[in-house]
Amino acid sequence: MQSLPADAGRHVLLTVVEAIRTNAAYLSELDGATGDGDHGINMNKGFTSFEAKIGDQPIGLSEGLNSLGDTLLTEIGGAMGPLYGTLFITMGSACAGQSHINAEQFAHMLESALDEVQFLGEASAGDKTLLDALIPAVAAYKQALTDGKDFAEALS
Repeated sequence: MQSLPADAGRHVLLTVVEAIRTNAAYLSELDGATGDGDHGINMNKGFTSFEAKIGDQPIGLSEGLNSLGDTLLTEIGGAMGPLYGTLFITMGSACAGQSHINAEQFAHMLESALDEVQFLGEASAGDKTLLDALIPAVAAYKQALTDGKDFAEALS
């Protein structure tokens, strides 16, 4: 895969919604090791609310990421809402106006989101935050591109 059509937002984001729904209990279990154990519940609540908002309407990737981010930002409490909301809104803004998202554009989306989450949360790697997953994920994606992997392989 060389690029993703920007109008594939509905398919992409509903796939993410389903992944959150399927893994909600596991996410809460992980959160229970260092937190209050409600992360999966809150993630599922926010992503399910986004799914209900878009209904059967077609939605582009930028618009969908912005809508998902806004939903998380306004409807989910704690640190999760603002952090994940900012992440998705930033990714949506970074791909606005694009007809296709290629591997390099997606790297830009990830880097922009990482920068905003770091700025907002004033945290760094090792602080037991979202950044402990996001920083290595962005680095692994960029390394895969450097190693000559195509878009789909880099996403894996």
